[in-house]
Amino acid sequence: MTAGQQTHGSQGMWGTGGHTPPPPVSLGQRYVEQRSTYPPPPAAYRAQAPSIGPVVAFTLIFGGFGAISAANRATRAKALGLPGRPYWSAFCWTFGLSSLLSIVASLVVVFMVLGFVASHPGNLSSGSQTEVTTSAVPWLEQSIVSEGEFHDSLGNVVTPAQAACIPVNVGADAAGIYRCTITFTDGVRNTVNLTSDASGRWVVN
Repeated sequence: MTAGQQTHGSQGMWGTGGHTPPPPVSLGQRYVEQRSTYPPPPAAYRAQAPSIGPVVAFTLIFGGFGAISAANRATRAKALGLPGRPYWSAFCWTFGLSSLLSIVASLVVVFMVLGFVASHPGNLSSGSQTEVTTSAVPWLEQSIVSEGEFHDSLGNVVTPAQAACIPVNVGADAAGIYRCTITFTDGVRNTVNLTSDASGRWVVN
């Protein structure tokens, strides 16, 4: 077989009677194909987003200052190519809900205080009222014994020997109603209600 026949036979094998040869592959294509077959990097080497929990905790404790934590973590997330919006959303929701709960709690306390004041109107001035009425009671008892004019059921004048009084409904000026137990010189004891005014005058009810 001559060289010309070998060349003709080779052409016949890769030509119309044989298989089409594959196109040439460049070095760059070969590198891309090999690189695409590599597995993705493990999770330990992937960018980890900063946690949202500290933003929520910081906002619950310090209120509006939680925006500092949200801003710092949003900046760190953007540096890693991650969105920073979740941190601002966490701050806004936490701050809004905590503010709403604080307002509701304050209103509950205010209504409780108003209800207590309405049901106990005399408790706010009980200290000063107690001091005034305590000093007025001995004067009233002495006035009953020294100036009181009482009569028995027959119309006879009886003289009080001792009196013990307690305030029933008395204002800050010591005027009001007192309940007094009076012991007379004949040994008879009687309990009466007296009304005293701010000037010290009193009458038996």
